[in-house]
Amino acid sequence: MHPVMIHTACWRGYYVTYELGDEGLVVREFTVRQQDGNYPPVEGVQPSLEEYQATYKRMNLSINYNGTLTLARDMIPERYVHMGIQGPDAFKVVLEFTLSEGKIKAFEDRSAEMEEMRKSFPVNPLDPMSFMKSLQDSPLFKQSQEEKKEGP
Repeated sequence: MHPVMIHTACWRGYYVTYELGDEGLVVREFTVRQQDGNYPPVEGVQPSLEEYQATYKRMNLSINYNGTLTLARDMIPERYVHMGIQGPDAFKVVLEFTLSEGKIKAFEDRSAEMEEMRKSFPVNPLDPMSFMKSLQDSPLFKQSQEEKKEGP
């Protein structure tokens, strides 16, 4: 297959729904926009065709991934980066799984670590409004504003 952009939020031309559980890391659904519009079966699964893409549903394709996988939920709106990739500190719940051949070998809840990181970096440096607010709240800024009021 040669995927092409589905829309501006999906430049790769495909997205995948995975499941991580007792069976390990498994592809459950795969949506793609194919360059030539030809959508052959994948692992015996026929796609359901849509206007510009196709979705392969009810898949059971094991992925023999080796490494770590970080899953997060409960995003903190103030830490959102527009059109960026959110860091783990942007979420309240952060879980890290170590996989070998697609199977879970270790698990660690990193939520408390991310909370401590947020305390060290209370604002999102990539968000200008958040950064400006942190500057305005700083003692140095307040001192300079007072000096301006007092004059020379």
